[in-house]
Amino acid sequence: MSVTYELLVSLLICCVSISAQKSKTNSTRIIGGHPVDHPIPYQVSLQVRVRKSAISIPFLTENRDWAHICGGSIISSQHVLTAAHCVDGADTNKMSILVGTNKRSSGGVRYDVESYVMHPTYEPLKTGDVAVMKVKKQFQFTRSINTIELSKDFVGGNVPCKLSGWGFTRSITIGNLPETLHTIDLLTITNEECTEQGYNVSDGEICTYKGILQGACAGDSGGPLVTTDRKKQFGIVSYGTSICSIGYPDAFTRVAYYVPWIEEQMRDGKDPVDAESSGDSTPSNLADSGPLVFAKV
Repeated sequence: MSVTYELLVSLLICCVSISAQKSKTNSTRIIGGHPVDHPIPYQVSLQVRVRKSAISIPFLTENRDWAHICGGSIISSQHVLTAAHCVDGADTNKMSILVGTNKRSSGGVRYDVESYVMHPTYEPLKTGDVAVMKVKKQFQFTRSINTIELSKDFVGGNVPCKLSGWGFTRSITIGNLPETLHTIDLLTITNEECTEQGYNVSDGEICTYKGILQGACAGDSGGPLVTTDRKKQFGIVSYGTSICSIGYPDAFTRVAYYVPWIEEQMRDGKDPVDAESSGDSTPSNLADSGPLVFAKV
């Protein structure tokens, strides 16, 4: 039984989580950061087309034709790195990549999506939350549009880092996403420390924690966690608590763990999901019926 696109979009708005503190969700976003007054060259906004409706839906219809759902990063002249849960089941005909702007609904350059491929081990909130997208035309690099290098180094605990995104800036995800890109300085923690907080993290994940009301939130998913000089990316926003930044870590896909696979996808010759094969669907995170409770997996 199919569900209409409009219903899926409505569900994203209606499913405001008020569940227990130790539930986790892919809908992660920035809390406690500050606005960025200029574009971050590698930062992208992954957006989906919104059909106009007689029903007014906050923050998804305000951008007229396109709605921000996830972040991502430019990693080559034609490829974007993001989280697998951002594209799972997506129709490339209804997706675009906005680059070269610090605003989610104005400025910059929009690129059509040709294809995407998710890591074969991907399981929601468990493992393999990484995807490589390919745009139809090569990015035209400028001071506002450029790549970021992928880190191949293992990053341990207590390492300063930066996160950027258009996610919610309040712990309870009600209202509109911020129009302006935000950023925040964070600290990594060890996987052992993250496990002590109830997360069952794998070698392919890394966590951050800096304090209450400081971290990621809904709309930041897929976005880049980078070194303080913004020269290398070592994380991809994956999941966190359903009520944002309430004293628990945020979990990221560890880029170094997946670099060989990422580089392989960028060489083409694979079987990506393209506009013809993806069908009439939409990213599954838009239809998320609610967060899952932390449990050992």
